[in-house]
Amino acid sequence: MTGPVRTLLSFAALACLLWACQDADEQTTDTETSSATDEEVAADDVASTATTTGGDDVTSEAEVRIREIISDYDGRRTDEGTLMTVPAEVLFDFDEATLRRDAHAALDEILEVLEHYDTAPVEIVGHTDAQGAADYNLGLSERRAEAVADHLVTAGVERARLHVEGRGEVEPVADNDSSEGRQQNRRVEILLRDVDPEAER
Repeated sequence: MTGPVRTLLSFAALACLLWACQDADEQTTDTETSSATDEEVAADDVASTATTTGGDDVTSEAEVRIREIISDYDGRRTDEGTLMTVPAEVLFDFDEATLRRDAHAALDEILEVLEHYDTAPVEIVGHTDAQGAADYNLGLSERRAEAVADHLVTAGVERARLHVEGRGEVEPVADNDSSEGRQQNRRVEILLRDVDPEAER
């Protein structure tokens, strides 16, 4: 084999070797890129799942909190909605219609429920025991219901959602002949119309 031919064959062999190496590098790069893309997609899926799960947990915690508050205030389902009862002793001093300072904690919890069901109409109804004149008790129950409504409006509840009234002594829930019964009768009831927390489960 002559020298020029040997040289030419050597160049051809070198070119083939370089081409093979370049092709192998490109395949490796494609594989790495594909693997990185798959990892990114998997990471996005995990993040999406975590976000969704986290949202469900937050929603669940909020609903549990609302049901606990309703239960704390003797909440019960009626034909008209969900009814909560706040004892007058929690809100007012004896024979007064001005909210006690420590009443705000109870009303702030009621506010949480109203904000959760932020489109539900709300009825606020004051009640008294049967001690004293019926007309006086009616006026006292009205003033107490208004005091509760004013607090909630100041806290951000739309006044248009609220219906406020006093019913005096005419709807007792216990015997007025005992001090324990009269204490139960002195109350403010808060009705969220067409709300049923149990239906959300």
